Amino acid sequence: NGMFKYAVRNGLMIGNPAQYTEYYDVPVKKRESLSTEQVSKLLEACCGLRAEIAIHLALYCGLRRGEIVALKWSDLAESTKTIHIKNSVEFINNRPQEKGPKSSAGKRTIPVPVHLWAMLQNQPKKSMFVVPSAQGVQMSEIAVRRLIEPVQRRVDFHVTLHMLRHTYASLIDRMGISPKMCQYLLGHAELSTTKDIYTHIQDEHIENASLQLQDIYNISRT
Repeated sequence: NGMFKYAVRNGLMIGNPAQYTEYYDVPVKKRESLSTEQVSKLLEACCGLRAEIAIHLALYCGLRRGEIVALKWSDLAESTKTIHIKNSVEFINNRPQEKGPKSSAGKRTIPVPVHLWAMLQNQPKKSMFVVPSAQGVQMSEIAVRRLIEPVQRRVDFHVTLHMLRHTYASLIDRMGISPKMCQYLLGHAELSTTKDIYTHIQDEHIENASLQLQDIYNISRT
């Protein structure tokens, strides 16, 4: 609209075609996380499948899809049982293109739960990548889809790697992890990003508080 106004003022156009354009705020799509029951079903469904490690990395470490695809065995630190997130990938015409993290905050060290570390140690290392394609190379976008599809067919709800990352975010918040540490673990450059994306977590806190405060007046009388 500003460009058209400039053109009219400078005699380049007779009228402004955007003069009566109305603008609307597009609502941000609510991020979904899995319930405790769905997590249990998912872990049972993926057991023994190629996708099992990828699902655990997203669910218990909060890794992004591109970070899982880029993850190499050399990124694991035996002495501290941690994962060093150094790279990610983006898909261009289905092919993975390695890049740095979305920001400097994306480079981070993630603690690995004991059960997942044991799974990683028992995983056959047939590739430099922790979660390679069926051919042992870095996964393409289609390969990621084929990795998840067998799991999807075993559960009665929709699931994506990003939903698992969101579930991780919800879980660490419920555990009482500080907002700044949540920001670090999720690899967000700004704390506002963490808060804005996971606003429904605050809604859950309010709902829980409401239930806890129902008897506040009865308690105050005693």
